[in-house]
Amino acid sequence: MLAAWKRCLLSTEWQSRREKYGGFDEYGREELGTPFDPLGAPRIAKYFRKYFLPDFPGAEEIEKLNPVFEKAPPWLLWFTHGDVFAGILGIKLPDLSGVNRFARGEMAFRELPKGPFECQPLPDGVYDRFEHKRHKDALKNLVNMTPRERKRAAMADPRRC
Repeated sequence: MLAAWKRCLLSTEWQSRREKYGGFDEYGREELGTPFDPLGAPRIAKYFRKYFLPDFPGAEEIEKLNPVFEKAPPWLLWFTHGDVFAGILGIKLPDLSGVNRFARGEMAFRELPKGPFECQPLPDGVYDRFEHKRHKDALKNLVNMTPRERKRAAMADPRRC
């Protein structure tokens, strides 16, 4: 994942923002931090919010972030717990049913998970706690669902692979 971060730093868009605003730390540098450490992640998030997000289409931050999350790879959202944070903020997500049976590390609030994403299926009878709660909440609403919505809720059952 560090290679992906390095590609981001070399992108045309990042370079143009860096030339215009400087780097993301308090001294205008970028050597201090990555999204994978507790000091770098908040600095990068603040920089993104200040210098990138205002140029996204939409009136509010949620409107601006919806397209980003909708286009993000499902495995990346799952591995980084992006689905949990998006749910808290009310951001729309792509279908994550293809990845919700894979193990993921503990959620970190101030940094991205370390190490590569490895597809490790959860053992039978073990469920991701966030996905399991989301599924239970969806089933509570069965009475108000259309037949199609009920079918989708059943397909999202965390006990299915």
